[in-house]
Amino acid sequence: MLNKVLDIMEYIKSTNLKGNVEIKGEDNFLWDLDGVILNFLIGNRETTVLYANRKSILFKIGHFHEDNCDVLNLIQDINSENNRVHITVLFLW
Repeated sequence: MLNKVLDIMEYIKSTNLKGNVEIKGEDNFLWDLDGVILNFLIGNRETTVLYANRKSILFKIGHFHEDNCDVLNLIQDINSENNRVHITVLFLW
C-alpha cells in the first residue's frame, strides 16, 4: 500500500497540473484551482480530499476513497481541461 502513496505523490510532482500545487509532506498536497482548494491526504489504505475556498478556512467539506486505486483517475479527471470543480453545500435537502 505504501507504494501506492509514493506512486500518487510522484505523479503529482512529475505532472503539469492546472492551477497551483503545494506539496505539504510525503503524503499530503494542496491543489489550488483558482480559489477552490483541494487538500489531498493520502494514507496507506484511503485518501481523503478536503475542499475549501481559502487555504486558512476552518470549515472544510470532504470525502474519502476507501482505497487508493481511483485517486490517480480522480486527479486526471480534475486536471482535464473540460472539467471544473465546484463546491456546493446543501442544507436540509
